[in-house]
Amino acid sequence: RNATIVDSLRMSTAATAVVVRALCVLAALAVFAARASFSNVTMPLPVPIYGITLDSVDGIDEIAAAVSSMARPVTVRIVFGLRDGPVDYQAAIDTLDPLVPIMGELADSMFMKYMTPEYMKLRVENFLTAYSWMVDVWEIGNEVNGPWLGPTAQVVANINVAFEIIHGRGLATALTFYYCYWDPAYEMFTWIDNNISDDIKEGLDYALISWYIDDCSPIPVEPDWNVVFANLSRVFPNAHVGFGELGSIYPDHKAEYIERYYSYTSNDSNTTTVVPKFIGGYFWWYGREDFVPMSNPLWSTLNGVLENSPIPKLPKN
Repeated sequence: RNATIVDSLRMSTAATAVVVRALCVLAALAVFAARASFSNVTMPLPVPIYGITLDSVDGIDEIAAAVSSMARPVTVRIVFGLRDGPVDYQAAIDTLDPLVPIMGELADSMFMKYMTPEYMKLRVENFLTAYSWMVDVWEIGNEVNGPWLGPTAQVVANINVAFEIIHGRGLATALTFYYCYWDPAYEMFTWIDNNISDDIKEGLDYALISWYIDDCSPIPVEPDWNVVFANLSRVFPNAHVGFGELGSIYPDHKAEYIERYYSYTSNDSNTTTVVPKFIGGYFWWYGREDFVPMSNPLWSTLNGVLENSPIPKLPKN
């Protein structure tokens, strides 16, 4: 009789363990489903966006300390390396996701010529599988009208593949154009008109501009950015507009440019042009180099600008 009782208890304990394991599996699936469902909702970034680009995530603890200690919340743009996969960014994204919004750059302009549409499709699907609920905006192309990206047809095909997959899942997309040009065929608005599909013009969430003033010098006058961004808004009527990349290779120019451009708002113009969907952006390319660690003097330069800047809020539209 005692043996029968023991056997019954063992069976009861085993059954309970099976039930507990099943409940744990169901709970895990529910969490995954909830996160996946949330990932299919485009959540706008708080604006103004004070963006910082990371072309490397080495030293993630120092990076996290630097970006989370800024006077205003910043958005981090991570450049995914050409030969890197999602696993190479696991620690960085796990660390940064609770601290700051993240933009993931899938195809830097220096990488695009090495990418085929088939490779882009696989790359996008792999990164979405890993981070669709952690990366807030997916940059599907960078400086895409630059003549150094390779054949235009291949660039356009890569952009279209990435947009179709990401936009199709309800996730936010960004596309960055290069403002300075050497050949009229690559002038930003001309290139957009000739190469960007109506679906992208209507469906893009962020239309951004890369601006390296040193690359365009000497120029007689810096563009009236309100006019430029107003025109960009007309081309992409449903997108927010702003700077997608800034920078300088000259150490003695950096502080001046950081102060100038991160202070720029859509009200800074000699015209009466209004750009309701200007969101800032900026995304200084040398973020890892210039703002990390916090002891870097340029960290203090940017932080000083942000101390006197508006607090980001969710956009009304």
